[in-house]
Amino acid sequence: MKKIVILVALLLIDFSLHAQDFKSADAEMNQIYQQVLKKYNDNPQFIEKFKTSQRAWLKFRDAQLEAMYPSPDKQKAYGSAYPTCEADMLLELTGARTKQLRVWLDGIEEGDVCAGSVKRRESK
Repeated sequence: MKKIVILVALLLIDFSLHAQDFKSADAEMNQIYQQVLKKYNDNPQFIEKFKTSQRAWLKFRDAQLEAMYPSPDKQKAYGSAYPTCEADMLLELTGARTKQLRVWLDGIEEGDVCAGSVKRRESK
């Protein structure tokens, strides 16, 4: 019985750490998103498309999670590790999206003919 209590406590601690990592990554992504909106506020056409893109990405993220863990009773189907697995997947997807969003903040080198809406990197 003592071993089970210890195992449950360890799983809860592990989940808590993973959930906190995801919350931090989500906050960073939202901060980058807001900075892009501010930096590009002079381009309403881009802002409209950018917001649409983010809403679509959020739907993709949620759908991807559901595809990976489709059972309606996730605890029963995937066990006590499910919350940790969910947080890990959300962390991975959110990190990738943050990297995508950051391009609009960092800019692209002069001469990149495929830069699209991304502003050019400022010269140093």
